[in-house]
Amino acid sequence: MKKALQVAKEISKGYLQSIDGKRYKSVFCESVGEDPNDEFSIHYQTNELSINASNPRSAAYAISQLKMYVKGQHPQEVFGQNKPLYSLRPVWVQCDKHVALTENVGCYLPSFFLGKKKHSFEKFCHRLLELGFNAVILGSRHQTVEQKSSIAFKELAVLKQLFDDYGIDMILKPVVYHPPGDAQLPQTPSDELFCQRVSRALSDLRKVSSSLQYLLWESVYCNQDFHYHPSGRDHSKFEKVVKELCLVENELSDGETLIYYLPTIDHEMAKKQALWFGRLLNEAGTQTICAFSSVSGNPAADHLRPHPFWEVLYQTDRPAATPVMPILNSGGVLQGEGYWPNFPLDL
Repeated sequence: MKKALQVAKEISKGYLQSIDGKRYKSVFCESVGEDPNDEFSIHYQTNELSINASNPRSAAYAISQLKMYVKGQHPQEVFGQNKPLYSLRPVWVQCDKHVALTENVGCYLPSFFLGKKKHSFEKFCHRLLELGFNAVILGSRHQTVEQKSSIAFKELAVLKQLFDDYGIDMILKPVVYHPPGDAQLPQTPSDELFCQRVSRALSDLRKVSSSLQYLLWESVYCNQDFHYHPSGRDHSKFEKVVKELCLVENELSDGETLIYYLPTIDHEMAKKQALWFGRLLNEAGTQTICAFSSVSGNPAADHLRPHPFWEVLYQTDRPAATPVMPILNSGGVLQGEGYWPNFPLDL
């Protein structure tokens, strides 16, 4: 997190400029630890503000909140002890460039990650820390299987290290490639060829980035093959979902966490998923987080009804065996220019 501390110092300079003529004369970090868990406290005494932060990432965020406070944009609750409700707070950015990692697997990246755009990358990480995010999801939405990209990308491990320097976790969503030639891969876990291609792709992914901590897998549940391919006629939808989940879990390396995302198309599909989603949580392994759209459809769309699984959660007397992660939109991605979410502290 060496660069996170540098970001904290840069934000501190901006803070000092913003308080010119105001009663807060100085701010200093009394202690900055190396705890991976985020937490900080801010105390005011005789025109001085002191910060105790568990790590440089938390220090950067604490000073960012102070800057908002003195500008009158944040309530006084910024003082005292501050701890996020959730340890993992990722943002899923728009990824528009499809790149090939190997012959069997690829991914989508933001275009400014490619080429010599170091300043744009640093500015991006700076903004993430200011807003309180500690992870970024790299990958397309709704693309799990497709044709191989002609753009090769051999610097995934380097990219991972750059994020590590800022204390930001990289969550990668892979794309599995169709077999060479004109053959189309049936997108259903009941098909043996699909299982072989997924296993081969995830095995390749471990080779190009052995230190990857998080893997996001978007289920092929919304694909027509999942529901109607002849190979799955003897299995229920729930059984096929569990088979897909186990297929990906078996390819995880030690210390790697899977975020298994079950998408939905509309409210009718979401209602059917909600009937057995709780059972899916019990089937998932200890290294798995189950993600779902917060609304009944595309999580980036507005004006949709909440996913029925929320009601299941409300009526549950005891916590689920597996952590859940709702995917939600607070930036109007489909309604404007994709403004940054404005409530990461609540997470």
